[in-house]
Amino acid sequence: MRTGYGRLGRRCGVAAGCLSLALACAARSEDRPAPTRFDLDCVITHMAKHPRKVGRRHLRIDLTAKRWCEDTCETPGELKLTDDELQLIAKPRPTGPVVENRTILISRKTAHLKDEHRITLDDDLVSVDLFTGECRLRPYTSIDKKLF
Repeated sequence: MRTGYGRLGRRCGVAAGCLSLALACAARSEDRPAPTRFDLDCVITHMAKHPRKVGRRHLRIDLTAKRWCEDTCETPGELKLTDDELQLIAKPRPTGPVVENRTILISRKTAHLKDEHRITLDDDLVSVDLFTGECRLRPYTSIDKKLF
């Protein structure tokens, strides 16, 4: 006896199988622990009087060692981690009596970046430069990697 559902029945069975596989994979990825070493590729906007895109930033993050660096990793900095945020702290850069202090905050939920540069002169705040951006997770590149 034919039911009339021949090909349609097989297609529905295949579709149901694919859906259950997709749901199983989604459930497994939520259970997977977050990476402890990763890179972030960020598109940055300078928040001046007239905001404008200024390019990209590439950050290397090692949560285990509590270190991070930018681009070619000339000066690794320290980091702090909370449930919601990653705080990257750059080493202060003195130039005579002027010192640049830089802190980058990255949301762990949205990957939104806020990069603040505070310029001080004899411990008095002179200016603040703010950059914002969106970051994407990338495969880890070692902070200690040699270029050649």
